[in-house]
Amino acid sequence: MSLRILIFGDGENELGKIETEYAPSDDLPALPRLIHRVLGEPAQTTYTTKKFKKIKAAHGRGGKWAKKTKRAIEDARKGGYQGTVILIDRDRKSSAERLGPLTDARDAMLACCAVGNAVETFDAWMIADGKAVREATGKATQSQSHPKPEKLNKDEGTGNHPKDWATRIFGGTSSLTPAYAVVALHADIDLLKRTCPKGFAPFAKDIEKRIAPLVGS
Repeated sequence: MSLRILIFGDGENELGKIETEYAPSDDLPALPRLIHRVLGEPAQTTYTTKKFKKIKAAHGRGGKWAKKTKRAIEDARKGGYQGTVILIDRDRKSSAERLGPLTDARDAMLACCAVGNAVETFDAWMIADGKAVREATGKATQSQSHPKPEKLNKDEGTGNHPKDWATRIFGGTSSLTPAYAVVALHADIDLLKRTCPKGFAPFAKDIEKRIAPLVGS
């Protein structure tokens, strides 16, 4: 029996076609691909993506982020998914403000759910590995990456934001979805953990802890 994982994220660049169930043999979008690789590339696994911001907050106690997390987990359970992954951009907020409520809500529901926040956005992970970037751009002799992408913390449009760097590297916003898929396929996972220690490293660790035990069970 295949393991079905429901993934919530912020945008199409990392999620691909929303509410589409992807198999490992498909051209996986960036976020499902990274999750698949962290899990060890299990063959009997499918990934469906949804936008976290589209989730309506559940009723009950807690703030917006906690209520949305509860509803996301409820939706996954009702849909027959064994695992849930939620990744949001920190977007210059504090991890306590963004990630804390997700973690608390997940723990309260005893859910098989991994959570994380990209610092400052998912785009930072896509510009960390120069070799993977070259695979996506086809520019074999030009290294275009950022050694510390989590340091790019200015407003979008200033040139010092992860999306600004990604747009320059990959030739415009319209090309980010396919480019990110290629980067995620070729990126060195250990390098991402080292260069994105606040965002990717703990996210990958949570996947290994919360979702990996479901593989083959």
